[in-house]
Amino acid sequence: MILQKSQDLGARKSFIQISSLHCFALGRLSQAAKGGLAAGLIFGFLIGILHLGTLAACSSSQLGYIHNRLATLGETNQSASTIFSFDLVYYPMVNGLTGFVLAEILAVGFGALYLKLPGRDSKRKGEVWAIPVYVVALIVGPAYIPYQCSPVFIPYLATIACFPAAVVFGYLLGVFYDAFGRLAVEQKEELEAARKKELEEKRSQMSENQSASAQPSRGG
Repeated sequence: MILQKSQDLGARKSFIQISSLHCFALGRLSQAAKGGLAAGLIFGFLIGILHLGTLAACSSSQLGYIHNRLATLGETNQSASTIFSFDLVYYPMVNGLTGFVLAEILAVGFGALYLKLPGRDSKRKGEVWAIPVYVVALIVGPAYIPYQCSPVFIPYLATIACFPAAVVFGYLLGVFYDAFGRLAVEQKEELEAARKKELEEKRSQMSENQSASAQPSRGG
């Protein structure tokens, strides 16, 4: 009987430990996802600005390229300047949004691997996480800026500049990760304080009711 009780107690402790680990893991993912929304907006904005700046710097080459393509296709209804004006809006917007979505997905990965990442705090871990963010952004596309340009090195410089943008994202991800973590702790403490206050009020009310019910019986 004693052995069975010990086994039950051990099983309950194991279940509590596993549940606590799951709660902590979900908490890290939630913090990272919320931080990714804020930091991802900035990352997407920076990616869009880099695409816009590169297109603006390569405007003469782009206009010449579009004009040649239109001549090859025999298109006369559209002008090169009209198409280029559309490109100035379309490509920065699409790549910026892609960068934002990619950043949010990778922010969840940051939360999942948080304990395994090197770094003494969340900001340093986020800066380390910037390396895979940049690599994935190059492969998927938003950090790769392949526009035809003269001089030819401008798109390469813009592609390299996407790495500092990834570092900024990683640093801010760490900042927001800590901020949302503190907010979650504060909300938990407020909830526990409210529950404790409610419990004390119920106990006080119960004791008052017991005192009120005891007084008539003493009088009788």
